[in-house]
Amino acid sequence: YATQNEDGSYTPVRKQLKDWVLQEHMTGRLPVGTYVNVGDMARFLVFDVDSGDDAAAQAEEVVTALVKMGVPSPFIGVEFSGRKGYHVWLVLTDWVPAHELRALGRSVLAIADVECEVFPKQDVTRDLGNLVKLPGGKHRVSGMPSEWVRREPVPMPVAKWTDDIVPNLPVELAGRRSGGGATERFPCMDAILSEGCAEGGRNNQLFHLATMLRRAGLTHEYVVQV
Repeated sequence: YATQNEDGSYTPVRKQLKDWVLQEHMTGRLPVGTYVNVGDMARFLVFDVDSGDDAAAQAEEVVTALVKMGVPSPFIGVEFSGRKGYHVWLVLTDWVPAHELRALGRSVLAIADVECEVFPKQDVTRDLGNLVKLPGGKHRVSGMPSEWVRREPVPMPVAKWTDDIVPNLPVELAGRRSGGGATERFPCMDAILSEGCAEGGRNNQLFHLATMLRRAGLTHEYVVQV
């Protein structure tokens, strides 16, 4: 975990998180952030919506998109971050591959038409990776408490994730999970060319193709032309 400093930055603490630390966090005396990845696994997906006056509305768009992707609303929580934005949480009962959570995150942003940070940020981490502030407590910069603005999320059973959510993930992830197309550099392009876009899925599939092309080093202008 990490403790938040007066300027909002964090100092890593390479020790097991103890109950007394959580108690200090909840009372506002010692705000704590948690690291998202453990290797290639993670247990939650967080959207950090931080866009001023539109943050609350954009957080609701993210919630709506999550529901469209098959996530029931009891598993979704919206938290005021304590400063100027909102965190939308999806928590699971156990660890799942981080690349699955990230694929859902990309789909949700495409559907919601929202730009924000999404955790986990990496498929695999070799050290600590990125962190997000735990719910509750106070933000050291603003002094304001972090509070749930809708009910706290119920952790989603991994079986529901695997059975109901993963089958609806983007084409390139479904291929990687099943073993089909895993050796292709752009499996989503291969799927589009061979199978066409699924009905109602054109925007999502083209969005994921664009992100893969950008990661491969193509310029923004070229990707737009494609």
